[in-house]
Amino acid sequence: MSALRYRTRGNLGLRAPAASRPTANIQRSPLGGRRFESFSEDPYVSGKLAEPGNTARLITEVPKANPKTAIVTQSGTPITMTPWSTPSTTHLHLWYGGNEGGNGLADVIFGDVAASGRLPLAFPVRCQDNPAFLNSRSEGGRILCGEDIYVGYRYCEKAQREVLFPFGHGLSYTSFEFSDVVVSDDSVKLTVTNTGERSGSETVQIYIAPPEAARTPLAIEIDRPVKELRGFAKVHLDPGSSTTVTIKLDKFAGAFWDENDLCWVVSAGTYRLLIGKSSRDIALERQWTVKETRRWTGL
Repeated sequence: MSALRYRTRGNLGLRAPAASRPTANIQRSPLGGRRFESFSEDPYVSGKLAEPGNTARLITEVPKANPKTAIVTQSGTPITMTPWSTPSTTHLHLWYGGNEGGNGLADVIFGDVAASGRLPLAFPVRCQDNPAFLNSRSEGGRILCGEDIYVGYRYCEKAQREVLFPFGHGLSYTSFEFSDVVVSDDSVKLTVTNTGERSGSETVQIYIAPPEAARTPLAIEIDRPVKELRGFAKVHLDPGSSTTVTIKLDKFAGAFWDENDLCWVVSAGTYRLLIGKSSRDIALERQWTVKETRRWTGL
């Protein structure tokens, strides 16, 4: 097996796309590759989440030649997109789709299926907004991480950081509505309706926010995340159709790990139950009550 390598000098790679006038209805601009990954995959080593070289300028220039440009990015971790990502940008993040990634991408671009993926992490506005930027350091040959429990979206919520794309975010070719919520001790039941004109899938996300003063049985105040994902369900619906979704709330839904007594604890109190489409897009809010404090070890 042989490999083909190429190199561009200066702005040669920018002039051609910007000067051309594509006749295709949609121009796809894929971004990725080995050098791309060397910048994005290990921020602890590289200290960067930015695109290498002239990538950001390329993304900015191509849509000027053809406004119907779909930007496709591939990476395994967040990358900074602030210089070029706007609400009017058509952007698909492919992650690593494997051998069939190209076919799947084509199905989405040409409308054979509606996009339905949801982000398993938050994309920061800047590299500096990542908690690892300040907390990850090397000392005596060891990497010391000081984020504690505040990693990912938990940090963004606690620090009230603006994000480019929140945890759980994802768009579709259709729209959905949540209604008729019923909350019990161990489950959440609601109706999901496809209010758009296309078939598609929606992921219902359940976040639990603890009482303002969550405490251990010994009255020691515990620092807890603002909210945490505690359940989700994905449903596929045709236009105008509805379905009932039930999401279980197990004993860990309101629990935290007590480092002093080495056990799980769920404190009695009234919790906020947030039903959303991402960590920042909360559609409905209800109350969920834990009647008594419980403690246990193991699963």
